[in-house]
Amino acid sequence: MSLAESKNINTVIAAAAVVRQAHHPACPERSRRERSRRRIQYFMPRRRNLRNEAGFTLLEIIVTILVASVLAALMVQFMNTAMIRGGDPAAAVRAEADTGAILEQIVSDYVQQINSANPENALASLKTNYASNASVTMTYISFDSVGQEVVEGSATDTLKVIVKKGGYAVTTLLTNARLKNDDPVSKY
Repeated sequence: MSLAESKNINTVIAAAAVVRQAHHPACPERSRRERSRRRIQYFMPRRRNLRNEAGFTLLEIIVTILVASVLAALMVQFMNTAMIRGGDPAAAVRAEADTGAILEQIVSDYVQQINSANPENALASLKTNYASNASVTMTYISFDSVGQEVVEGSATDTLKVIVKKGGYAVTTLLTNARLKNDDPVSKY
């Protein structure tokens, strides 16, 4: 046996002794490691199969929050744009209410005229009374055999009333509906 071979053998024997000593129960290093490992395992729960666990991962929660925040930012932007384009909501409601009030007054006058002693002149009287009102347009119309509206130049039994104010338009048709004076009186 050569000197080099004996050194290799001695190195292998020494390494085996160290390994044996590390696994020996009386080894103080091993007992410290075992004790610290047991303490850590006591405080930390055992690993479970993650596929069987219910709940969300942190990554899923973060992605959900990010998506919700992007959608909220878009919604705020669109709401802001709609409010800017909407103009003055109070003015729009006011114009709609004024349009309705004018039409109610016209219908009220119509009912009063049609219930009078001379209902044949109810439409002509209305047209004369509201001729100066710029937001009211009154035209006599009739309907052809197909049901299409035909504008007439002279008085007919149907008066088309259009009330326009502030971008709103309301249309109604008024007729000489009473055929005889003894027809029941309409109340509005």
